[in-house]
Amino acid sequence: MKGAKAKNVIERLCSGDTLRNINEACGLGFGQDKIGDLFGDVKLSHEELIYKPLAYLINQDAHPMGTIASPHGGAGGLCSSIVQSNKQELFFVQGDYNADLTAMVIEQLNQDTGLKFEDRDLQRFGDIELIILPSINEQESSLKSVRWSNDKNEVHVSLTPTQIPQYTRFQFNLRIENDGQLLYSSLKIATQNDDGNYECTFETSTALHSIADSMSLDIYGGNGMKDELILCDRWTSHFIREMNLQLSIVSGSSEFNKFEWLEKTVTPQMSDRVAKVLSIKNNNSPMRNNVTTRKADSWVTINRSLRKTFDRIHPKKSDGAFFQKWGTSSGEGRLQFTEWFKSLAQTNQDNSITIFDPYFEDAGLALILLSSAPNSDYTIFRTNHQKDGDTATKGLEKLLRACSHNQKLMQQKTVNIYGVRDGSLHDRYILVTDGNGLPVKGYHLSNSFQSANENFPLLITPIPTDVLYKVIEYKNSLLSASKEKVSHLYNSKTCEFHTVESGKNEELFDSDVIGDILSHWLNEPLLKGLKGNELTIKLREQGLYHDEFPHAIDPSGLKSFIDATNLSKVDLSIYWEEIGEVLSRTVSKCYDVDYFSSNSSFLNSLTSILDATFNRASDESNKHELSVISPSYFHQTLPELLSSSTAPHHFSLGIKQSLLTWGDYFCTQYLWAYDPISLVKIVDVQVQELSKDFIEKDSIRLSVLGQILREMSQTIELGQTNDLQLKALLHSNNEFLKWLGWCALEKQVISSCDLCIIDTLPSHEQCLFIGWLINRNSKVEQDTELFNELVKELHQRLPNKLDLPQLKSTIDSMLGHMKQLSWAEPWISRKVLTPLLEDDRVAFGDASQIWHEELINLLEPKTSTSSRMFNFSREGEVTNIAAWLWTQSSTAHQKKCLKNFERVLRKQKQIIQQPLASSANWSKWDDALKVALWIWLFAEWCQYYNSVHSEENSQKLMQLYGSAKELAMVRSESEWDPLGTGIQSELFLQRKWVSEQIDNIESQLVE
Repeated sequence: MKGAKAKNVIERLCSGDTLRNINEACGLGFGQDKIGDLFGDVKLSHEELIYKPLAYLINQDAHPMGTIASPHGGAGGLCSSIVQSNKQELFFVQGDYNADLTAMVIEQLNQDTGLKFEDRDLQRFGDIELIILPSINEQESSLKSVRWSNDKNEVHVSLTPTQIPQYTRFQFNLRIENDGQLLYSSLKIATQNDDGNYECTFETSTALHSIADSMSLDIYGGNGMKDELILCDRWTSHFIREMNLQLSIVSGSSEFNKFEWLEKTVTPQMSDRVAKVLSIKNNNSPMRNNVTTRKADSWVTINRSLRKTFDRIHPKKSDGAFFQKWGTSSGEGRLQFTEWFKSLAQTNQDNSITIFDPYFEDAGLALILLSSAPNSDYTIFRTNHQKDGDTATKGLEKLLRACSHNQKLMQQKTVNIYGVRDGSLHDRYILVTDGNGLPVKGYHLSNSFQSANENFPLLITPIPTDVLYKVIEYKNSLLSASKEKVSHLYNSKTCEFHTVESGKNEELFDSDVIGDILSHWLNEPLLKGLKGNELTIKLREQGLYHDEFPHAIDPSGLKSFIDATNLSKVDLSIYWEEIGEVLSRTVSKCYDVDYFSSNSSFLNSLTSILDATFNRASDESNKHELSVISPSYFHQTLPELLSSSTAPHHFSLGIKQSLLTWGDYFCTQYLWAYDPISLVKIVDVQVQELSKDFIEKDSIRLSVLGQILREMSQTIELGQTNDLQLKALLHSNNEFLKWLGWCALEKQVISSCDLCIIDTLPSHEQCLFIGWLINRNSKVEQDTELFNELVKELHQRLPNKLDLPQLKSTIDSMLGHMKQLSWAEPWISRKVLTPLLEDDRVAFGDASQIWHEELINLLEPKTSTSSRMFNFSREGEVTNIAAWLWTQSSTAHQKKCLKNFERVLRKQKQIIQQPLASSANWSKWDDALKVALWIWLFAEWCQYYNSVHSEENSQKLMQLYGSAKELAMVRSESEWDPLGTGIQSELFLQRKWVSEQIDNIESQLVE
């Protein structure tokens, strides 16, 4: 709008006219229906308006403290406002203040404007601002230049005064600051050069350049010979003087990514956060580096270090945390606590963490394994056993057993567990100390790291630093206490366990059938019918009961028991639970393929026991214990699993499911080892009963399925899947189990290099399997013998002619978990597609359709958590191949594709042409420019291939080319010209290279 129209609009707004009437009277060009639908008869209450006079706003990137700034990052502004006096009523909706609505409005305003309305820009609510930005033009390009000379002894400043033509002379005030202190300030008269620009040079020094933290420029303008000069623009730029870099070498797989203590309590809506918090990898310790230019002004670092040390000695007021019990918060409280603990652990990787918790058990250990980095240091104090079978004793047993199961992970860290004498430990603390033993931070917890406390809220109170010194003294006193008071239960580096005396064995001996079992197991008839004290006395008399009993007994005694029992007449389930308890206590296991595989009565009995387990009701006392296995796995299709990042090792941790007994555990082990076909048939039936989402009544069923899955996954990961197990999986009616079979089959193909093994699969699955293998072996080295053999095998097995669905299915099978063609380039187009096109087995139009859809998806808007990527060999290759296929396709197909590009380009135009787009949302504006450049690149590639084949460029293609170029060049070529690597650089370089190739072709034609 020009000045007169803008003035008319403002006057009408201030007089209380409606937007509908203003639109009509001033000819703003808005559709009446649109205005009416969106805003109705919105108007300002003119009795409550206040005029706020002109104010100078510094540029937004100056980050002024406590005041508003210009809406543009690089340009200051002059702003006057029309202010509503009833601002508080703006948040008053339907008789009340609505916090959710307010949060939504703030989020949307921040996103649309780039301002921070919840912070310094709060005063802007309800204002109509009239802003002039003198130092940028209509395309938001800067009209001023401030730069150091090459020798850093001078600063050159220039101004193009097109936005303030009323001034004929200018003065520049340049200031340089260090650590908030003014070091340099100079005022100079600017001289006009032949281009009409005003410029001057400030003489500084290299020493000043080396310590400059920020540079500011104020521009004053005057008219004629008047003495007065008026401030026109304020600008400040901060320099990056320090960077803290952290490099972590990331491995390709996670060792511990299942955590039932957390997963069993959350809702499906939290799945993204759960996946993030559980994504741990066995990485090396991060490498840290500080890049700084502070040597010239080391006083800044000294003073900051002083502040850091002083804040520890004289800390500020701390904040606590409160987490609701999981039952009433649907798992939110537990998830928040896990996030809190993971953040605490990861921010203190170089410090030592000590936990005081009388009931610390396996749930707390899992938190440590999940959250800590390798080489981290943990010390845990918990209560030693109390009475036989009580909570503390059972928790300690579970804790030490979890240490044993996770021995490999534990050895990567320093974890020491100490048992404190009964009654000596009550409160729960977390203490963080540095390498010198000085306190960093500490917390008091209202509850323990144990499952039994999940129905109580958890309060975490920070412990002040001065009190932490007393806690450290307490810790040191415990470490120096006698063994009678404190015993060293576990050391992760040596994996040494301190024997914990408890009533575990006596609890086992209380069973009515344990005497019968041990009499056959140990070949001691005198034990038959005994239990409890009578049994232990008899064992001692026979010299069988000692400190290591029953750990040291021979597990093959199981065969003796089976041989002595007529399973056709005796119900094995009567004994199996106690047999499982005995097996869980033995150091080695009883495995004999020939014996067990041929013992059908034993296997049939286990099948019956497993069927009964699936139908067992969940124990009400363990109602809180829910399965970690999501039922969604068993409802996924084979194509979905093949294109996911799920892998067998995600399920292969050798830990018993919490709702299952040791009898259940060994039942699944023996059935998978010796009768996998019957086991898979049972699973096929049971998964049919599962709902897609977790429901509580499926707890036992999911626990058993999870245990079976762990057994299957372990054999696959270890490469120990036998032919009978493989056959069972491949012939399963459930696609999840079939996928496990594919994973096992893959290991056989790779280890043997025998592609004939693929014939094991049905003919319609063979090409999909080969495509899947091609993708999984393409990342190692694309010219390896196996990769080339797989590609050759694929071409031999594919039909002579592939229609679009067949081609798409084949291509999809090779995309892997990234599900994008770009991550399969360049080999997928060069080694798979091109031979098919050359042999006329695939139509160009069908191939073009697939690559075109991929390219359009790459150009679509990205979510706020993802970024657009462009790599010459990936996305660049997709663009190249899409253009090549497009030029070889029919005219009708070409027009259809161009319409899609035009649609995408229109969206980018709306973003780029929005007022102050670069400052309101720079990322969105920058992304729109990149998309425009990308479409320009595609059009350039199309012209290149048309030139190669001496084809004319269509009018529609040239229109797309011109529109994309016009939008992309809102950013000048000098700004596009790359300074390094990244999407901007690679896009620009590739477009420039293609343009040069076209010029070469055209010059050759002219010659």
